[in-house]
Amino acid sequence: MTRLSFRDNSTDFPVQSSDLMGNALTMLANELTVDLSGQYANSPFFTALTKELVYQDVIRWDIKLAGGNSAESEATASVLYSQFPGVDNGTYTQDSRMGAELTIGKNKKYTLLKINKRELTVAANRGSNAVRNLLQSRVSAGLMEITEAINTSLYTGSGAGNLIGLETIFGANSYAGITHALADYTATTPNVDYYPSWRPLSGLADISAANITLNDDYGVGGTLHAATVYTDVVGNHISMLYGFDYLMRINRRRYNMIVAHPSIVEKINAEYRDKLVYNISNGEISQANEGVTVPRFNGRPVIEDTLCPANTAYFLDTNDIKLHSLDVSTSGDINVDSQLAIIMGELAQDTAMTSRWEMLVLPQLAVYDTKGLNRLQIQA
Repeated sequence: MTRLSFRDNSTDFPVQSSDLMGNALTMLANELTVDLSGQYANSPFFTALTKELVYQDVIRWDIKLAGGNSAESEATASVLYSQFPGVDNGTYTQDSRMGAELTIGKNKKYTLLKINKRELTVAANRGSNAVRNLLQSRVSAGLMEITEAINTSLYTGSGAGNLIGLETIFGANSYAGITHALADYTATTPNVDYYPSWRPLSGLADISAANITLNDDYGVGGTLHAATVYTDVVGNHISMLYGFDYLMRINRRRYNMIVAHPSIVEKINAEYRDKLVYNISNGEISQANEGVTVPRFNGRPVIEDTLCPANTAYFLDTNDIKLHSLDVSTSGDINVDSQLAIIMGELAQDTAMTSRWEMLVLPQLAVYDTKGLNRLQIQA
């Protein structure tokens, strides 16, 4: 669903463009009260995520790092950096629940809508419905641009005030203010407390060698419940997917959805095509194509996304991941109650004949528990 907030700063248009556009946009907002999922095929990851509004510029939550399921667990021992011969390897324990936080609102995804005042005047003389029709295609196109920009950043967002994308999370040594690995191994570095269990799980599948290597043993000093290398005698995409599924299960990882590049989805489709079932019904042969039109792997849906990094599949638990948008609407704004806060306001006019409007979202991706964030990269 879409939340639109309209801000109107125009006072100079002789036919009261602000009122007409405001009324038209209100009517248009009411028409846009629809579920975004299924509406934007160019942003499949975006549409698949749970969306939720936030009202402060910092997202905070607590995470249990002990790794157990017992509510009685008191503490977890963090891993100290000083693990070198002759260096004191002290101990440090603290409450197993730590505070995680992310900033939101420092970067916007936006598009500009330009309306020719001559067109607006003609439409205004016909009433608000005509103005609404004039704006509808441009607003819809603007929404498409914004959602595609967000969808791209869900993978590549760099942080530093911007949306933090999945690849940035996997490439960093900390996330949401909690360190899970160390980059410097020199003994002169001060002791640093870090938590390997907070690190997302990443595997590199080598098809030619028919094995999967997991990332850095969960970080420096971390331990896995299984060997870091998984070996399979088949050595193809499907066997590597099943192998990674196995490694996730024995390491207490979870997922209910896969987001993958088309190169991987096609391999899943090909596996199903090799096992198609043909039935004779009323003298005709019908093809059972379940798993081809809607790809699934181990009972989980597979979302194909061309913006996903090549040869990469993310095994995600959508209960642990949300796309937030900062709601900065005020009582004077026109809102449609929804899950995504889209702000729209008029800017200073570009020319005497042009009315300019900005449409924007203030997004952030939050991974509340990294046990639901897993990545498999496949190389031939």
